[in-house]
Amino acid sequence: LSEALEASGLEVDLRGPGGFPARPDELQQYEAVVFNDFNAVSLTAGQMRLCQVAVKESGLGFAMIGGENSFLSGGYYNTPVADILPVDLNIRQRKTFPSTAVLIVVDCSGSMGMIEDGEEKIRLAARAAEETVKLMGPNDRVGVYGSSDGIEHVAEIQELTNKEHVISQIRRLAVTGGGIYIGPSVVAGEAALRAESSKVRHLIILADGSDSTDWRDSMTRVKSMLADKITTSVVAIGDGQDVKQLRALAALGGGRFYLAARANQLPAIFTQDASLMAR
Repeated sequence: LSEALEASGLEVDLRGPGGFPARPDELQQYEAVVFNDFNAVSLTAGQMRLCQVAVKESGLGFAMIGGENSFLSGGYYNTPVADILPVDLNIRQRKTFPSTAVLIVVDCSGSMGMIEDGEEKIRLAARAAEETVKLMGPNDRVGVYGSSDGIEHVAEIQELTNKEHVISQIRRLAVTGGGIYIGPSVVAGEAALRAESSKVRHLIILADGSDSTDWRDSMTRVKSMLADKITTSVVAIGDGQDVKQLRALAALGGGRFYLAARANQLPAIFTQDASLMAR
């Protein structure tokens, strides 16, 4: 694409993940920005707002080219960038989609109490779960569990006829100490999702990339779940020693693996995973 634009006489600055301008003066030198299959995880919240303001107030041209990392599947749901798109990403509100049941099991170990960008990581994880609830339609069902020394049923899987009620439950997520125990998390997720009658059943596990323990038979269990059309995705916070196993868990579970360098990437990751698996 950049070569074609240059052949048309345009000056093109080609950048990859991490290369988007972070200050207004850096963006002012451009007449237009094109996101070509560019995932939202590659942008900070500040960079998204910068782009939004430049388009709305300074007349910056903007285009997004479709691809696996664009629009809804690229994690742009309910972001400042979505606000400047000429299309609605809220497609899960349509009743023509098959019903989907999503259970999110969140790491509530001590490391989730660390402060990042002025907030506890656990609060950023809760916000990611909230955004998933907002994304899903009224026929869908969503639940959230906390995992550390035990499994806390923060919000049982339920219909989203009253999203504010579900969100209020999710906001009770809190750090309870201990570690993140993969085996018990998978067992709890399997029990809850096997009881669901939704056409699509999906488990999302958020785990510490450096402190995931007590694996038990989780690998064979997610494989068995997949045989019954229950998929499992895994999100690892931090590129630690357990990432290889967490990646393998997602592969055996028929879902996707996401590596979040920072907790503020979680909302984009959760919404793109839920939308991809639900379709």
